[in-house]
Amino acid sequence: MSESQFEEAIELMKQKSNLLKYTGTVSESRVVEAETLLSIRFPPVFRRCILMYGELSFGSTAFLGLRE
Repeated sequence: MSESQFEEAIELMKQKSNLLKYTGTVSESRVVEAETLLSIRFPPVFRRCILMYGELSFGSTAFLGLRE
C-alpha cells in the first residue's frame, strides 16, 4: 500500500468510524522491540499503521499489529 492509499484509507475510516475498532497507539520502542525480535524492518506504511492504531478491524477485515 502506498502512502497516498493509506491516507485514503484513513479518510474512509474516519467517515465510517462506526466500523472502526482498534487497540490504541503503540510506542516507537515497542515497534523497534518487535522488529528486533523478528529480525525484520516493517514497511513504512505498516509501521505507521501500527504506531497509530496498534491492531485494528474495519468492518469484517482485521489487521494484525502490536499492542503495548
